[in-house]
Amino acid sequence: MTDAPSPQPELVPPPFLRRNYVGWVVLSLILTLLFGTELASYLTRDTKKSSQFVHVEQVFEEDLKYRESLNALGAKMEASDKDVVPLLNQLAPNTTTSARAAMLYAAILFEQGNQSKPSDLAVLKAGTARERAFHEIYSHQVLRATDLPAIKASLSDSKFLDRLALAHALEKAGKPNPRAGLFSQAQKSGLFIVIGVAVTAFVLGLFALLFIMATSVGRPLPGHATGSITLGEADGLALRVALLLSLYLGVSVFIALVLRTASTNVTFLVDGLLIIAGTVAICRAPILLKSQGPVSGLREIGVQKPTFRLIGWGAIGALANAPIVVVVTLLSSFLFKALPPAEHPIEQMLRSPSPWTLAVLFFAASIQAPFFEEILFRGTMLPAMARVFKSPIWAGVVSSCLFAMIHPTGIPAWPGLAAIGGMSAFLSYRTGSLVPSMVMHCLNNAVVLALSVAMN
Repeated sequence: MTDAPSPQPELVPPPFLRRNYVGWVVLSLILTLLFGTELASYLTRDTKKSSQFVHVEQVFEEDLKYRESLNALGAKMEASDKDVVPLLNQLAPNTTTSARAAMLYAAILFEQGNQSKPSDLAVLKAGTARERAFHEIYSHQVLRATDLPAIKASLSDSKFLDRLALAHALEKAGKPNPRAGLFSQAQKSGLFIVIGVAVTAFVLGLFALLFIMATSVGRPLPGHATGSITLGEADGLALRVALLLSLYLGVSVFIALVLRTASTNVTFLVDGLLIIAGTVAICRAPILLKSQGPVSGLREIGVQKPTFRLIGWGAIGALANAPIVVVVTLLSSFLFKALPPAEHPIEQMLRSPSPWTLAVLFFAASIQAPFFEEILFRGTMLPAMARVFKSPIWAGVVSSCLFAMIHPTGIPAWPGLAAIGGMSAFLSYRTGSLVPSMVMHCLNNAVVLALSVAMN
């Protein structure tokens, strides 16, 4: 009689092979919250009349600065109706109730060679000294030289609209060279620098693109630093992404509650330092990513010691991405021209920044943002999605779109941001490291910030 076979113990898969959807669920909820918040903020940004008028003034100022700079070079350029009419249409319904709308409307209309109607200026007649000065300027076809001192005393040299109104007053009084003080030489030089840098980056970017194609197309890529992972490991990465996004939200809430009375510079600095420290801590958390056990450290997801090769790839990627972003942004501006234009919250801080403000902004844009966002989107989200989708390309597309959509800029800027994310994803697979994508992200933000300062 043979012995009955002994029961075999039930095989339990190791933790790194088990599926766990908690990370994906939490990640989906957080992304939905962030996307909904940013979209709602963008779509309601111009519903307040005050913010709408500020935006109109900024758009008109940049357009006029561009035209004045070209005119200084001898290239005569007049404002086209397609640029100005939309601005006038936004202001026209408010000229009888808002002094700011009336002042803007009168100045823009005069730039077009037209005179305001008395009904459009009535709200200014009994207003402040500044508003009465605007009424005096735009309610007369001609001004006397004796009118100018009182008008000038009521206007501010630091305000663009006041300088423009004074230029119009000098023109009506027959003074020579009335627009001499409209923009400083430094402002015009800044625009020339921006144009020169943009053209140079575009041309060099084409050569960088050719280099990337010649060294990458048809050749096997090293792949992502995480290597080949299981679905269970992808779930662990998704949980880490959710933790990083929770960190982002938590720090924002902390800043709003604890530092609500602090200056913007202080809140930006504290926010950046907390996010960097929290990111390092989360990346050292004992979440199973590899079969050997819990991973502690950043090397696992591609944060390695920078080498000249990796830094060089980052610089090449930044150049190669320049023409792509330009073309995509131009196309996006055309496709979404019916929507409010893209705008970043820090643009207001760049209009008259102090050295301390510039230092804080460069830290936030060129150190904190590249470090956190590359770890979040390219270090953890990208390989997790690549395993789930079974395609690094689709993972790159989806993660890049999500990267763009959580930025507080607005829909027209999203395609350009997605292009930046796409190049970062490519670099992480081309080099097997996050260092190049961090370098590219850093250079991109630093250059954009520097050019924005030069423009202002």
